[in-house]
Amino acid sequence: MALAMTRRPTPLQLCALAALLLVSSLTAAAETEWFNVELIVFTRTNPALDSEVWPENPGAPNTQDALTLPPAQAPATQGDPVPFEPLAPADYQLDDAWQHLENASHYRPVLHLGWRQPGLGAEAAKAVRVQWGMTTTPDAAGQTLDSPSAVTASGDTTDATVQGIDPAVDAPSGPTLDGTVEFTQSRYLHLAVDLVYRVPVASGYEGTDAPTNGTEGEATDGSGAVPMTWLQPYRLEESRRVAAGELHYFDHPVFGVIALVTPYKPPEPKDPEPASSAQPPTPDTASPATQPSPQAASPDGAQPAQTAPVDPRKGLIQRTQ
Repeated sequence: MALAMTRRPTPLQLCALAALLLVSSLTAAAETEWFNVELIVFTRTNPALDSEVWPENPGAPNTQDALTLPPAQAPATQGDPVPFEPLAPADYQLDDAWQHLENASHYRPVLHLGWRQPGLGAEAAKAVRVQWGMTTTPDAAGQTLDSPSAVTASGDTTDATVQGIDPAVDAPSGPTLDGTVEFTQSRYLHLAVDLVYRVPVASGYEGTDAPTNGTEGEATDGSGAVPMTWLQPYRLEESRRVAAGELHYFDHPVFGVIALVTPYKPPEPKDPEPASSAQPPTPDTASPATQPSPQAASPDGAQPAQTAPVDPRKGLIQRTQ
């Protein structure tokens, strides 16, 4: 039986293959699409928490490899765009949506952010870390620690301090809102939201039965009963296909997200200014300053007399014949 012989590629074929791969990679790089991703996170002022049973521990988003955006600055108007560059507030397109939520009594916007990124597939995509607010747990002595105020995109300040948190149930101190948002581009555009929002929830009294009267936090029978409040985490985890230029809502009974993805076209480099078309004067072209001035005619119309040339050898004046 004759064995099939496999021919090895020649050096010329290998060079042609390498050139083809290089051209393909350059073409793919030139065709990379860019997008602006913009988000508003809002909470509900009167959430229907009793509408269903919520898990005490819904899990936490994976933030290990998530990117943290730097502070927003005015984006560059020239040159190539920078991946995951935060959008400046002047570039926001959801200002009207923020204002609408602010004017509504049952909603409260807490975070407005955005960034610019290339369209990446699922394997190369990067999640962006989203955080807001700060909550603290009691210290070892049972005293509630003061938490710093969180400044929202609108300049509003929020004090997320909660008293009487149960350390056995509550997670360690951390952001009130924490998680990731990931945008990917394959055949379609997709946006994945994975956020946890922690809300203070009353859970009875510590020590004895609840007091029937008196000031909140003080027991009338001298037993020292203290109202207990702990942080209930609520998780919004959803991935969906999105359309560029359309508003998308990621809803939850406690909080939600408004998202907008828009294509971004990097500015094209300016063409160099054409060189001046003025031609320098040729050597044989006399300038007006070097040309002899014309002889003025006499009043009677006679031609002016010609001056005889001087012979430098003899120093004599020769008359013109």
